[in-house]
Amino acid sequence: MSIDDSPDEGPSDGALSRGGRKQTIPWGIVGAIASVVSLAALTYYYYYNRGLSGDLRKLLKERAALAAQIADDYGTVRGKIEPWTVQLAGTWPGDFVHPDARLLGWRERPALYVRVRLADANSNDGVHTAARTSSLDAISGCLLRSKGVGPWSWGDTVVRAEMLGPDFLRDVRETVNDLRLRNLTYALEYYKTKDFPEARDALRQAEHAILVVDEDPPSGVPASSAAFGADATPAQKILSTPHPVRLSLRRISDGTELLRLRRTPEGTLMQVQGDPTQGAAGKEIIVAQTLGCALANEALALVGEKAGVDLAQKPTPISSQVVVPSASASAAPSSSAAPSSSQKP
Repeated sequence: MSIDDSPDEGPSDGALSRGGRKQTIPWGIVGAIASVVSLAALTYYYYYNRGLSGDLRKLLKERAALAAQIADDYGTVRGKIEPWTVQLAGTWPGDFVHPDARLLGWRERPALYVRVRLADANSNDGVHTAARTSSLDAISGCLLRSKGVGPWSWGDTVVRAEMLGPDFLRDVRETVNDLRLRNLTYALEYYKTKDFPEARDALRQAEHAILVVDEDPPSGVPASSAAFGADATPAQKILSTPHPVRLSLRRISDGTELLRLRRTPEGTLMQVQGDPTQGAAGKEIIVAQTLGCALANEALALVGEKAGVDLAQKPTPISSQVVVPSASASAAPSSSAAPSSSQKP
């Protein structure tokens, strides 16, 4: 008998079950496992989205509640300050002093301060937009001597009141991940503890509004500003150039105008021997501060405060120059001139 050494062509041992049958893929078990995995994934996705949506709804609710707290106050104050500023930028009616202004108590009371360029104050919306970039300056610093809260910049108050507005709400509605949710939650928490209280206090506690409107210099707006750089606005470029400035003091509660004047403050910058020479930006800042304080002194002189304010009482970021502030009347001839002073700022 011959022996055939050729390999067996039948099924291999690995392809056979113990009973001699070919193994098959257990599709039923695979399908069951896949169904369980899919169900678990869908369940997780459902509860994840439900949890995320709940958190987002909570953010929207909290932001709406904050807005509602100051909505009436913001609308009321804005509805006064912006029209008053537009009125101040209109036809000049002349200087005015109310008897209450001579009592000088307003200098120590909480106040809102707004300063815009006349060209930007032709409408309420124009004032609203321009005021957002304004801040407290030498006029408010030398005019007021607050012993409590305030003063506040109206521009800062507007920005704080309108923070986390449409862009924030859109981001909340469109976010789809936890990381973005955490960032939005942090932004709201910071707003609640920092910016919102400032806006709320300013709107509720301010008793007076100081409105300042800058006319353009007779020589025109300077081409550049060393202090504010290439992005300087026209309002910033004219701060250190003598130009007519209008100022009005209003009592917010009843709208009574207590003080109104128009002046062209002037200042002379002199180098003190032995002091280092400041650059163009430093000189521009000091001159702007000097002009502001000179206008404040003119307003104080108009209501009978003859002493004025020493600029040295208001520290400036740059010192080593001597500034001699003065002011010249641009409108009412009956107004007295503010005393000049010479000191290191």
